Amino acid sequence: MAAAGALKGAAWSSQSWRNRSIRFAVGLAFADASIVVLALPQIVGELNTTISHSTWVIMSYNLALIAGVVAFLAFARQLSSRRALLAGLTLFGLASIGCAVADSLETLVAARCVQGAGGALVLCASLPLLAGASRPGESPTAGWAAAAAIGAAVGPAAGGLLTQAFDWRAIFVAQAPAT
Repeated sequence: MAAAGALKGAAWSSQSWRNRSIRFAVGLAFADASIVVLALPQIVGELNTTISHSTWVIMSYNLALIAGVVAFLAFARQLSSRRALLAGLTLFGLASIGCAVADSLETLVAARCVQGAGGALVLCASLPLLAGASRPGESPTAGWAAAAAIGAAVGPAAGGLLTQAFDWRAIFVAQAPAT
C-alpha cells in the first residue's frame, strides 16, 4: 500500500515538473516578444542603425510568432505535441545563439524571425501538453494564460537588467540555455 502511494506521489511529482517546464516555455516565448525593448538604444549604437529600423527586432519576432501560430494550428493535430515542443525549443535556442552573435541588423532580424517560428511551435504544442499534465480540477488554459501574462510582464524587466549589467547580447545568451 505504501509503495502504491509512493508511485502515485512520484507520478504527481513528474507530472508537476512537466507542467512547470511547459509553463516556463510558454512564459519564455511571451517574454521574448518584449525583452529587447530596453536594449534598442544599444542595438542602434552597436549595429549602426536607426531607432526606426531597430524596431524590426521586436516586430519580426512578433510577426513570425503570429504567422507561425496560424500556420502551425492548421496541421497541429497531425503533429506530436511533444515533438513539436522539443522542435520549437531547439529552434528557439539555436536562434537565440544566432541573435547573440549577429553582427548586423539584418542578421539579427532574420534570427528573430526564426526565434518567432520556434516560439510559435512552443505555443501551439504547449496547451495540449498542459492538458495532459494538469491535475484533476486544474484548468490548463488558466495555467497557460498565467504563464503568458507572467512572461509578458517579466520580459522588459529581465531585458533591462541584462542590458544594464552586460549588453544587449546577454539577453539572447541567457535565453539559449533556458530552452
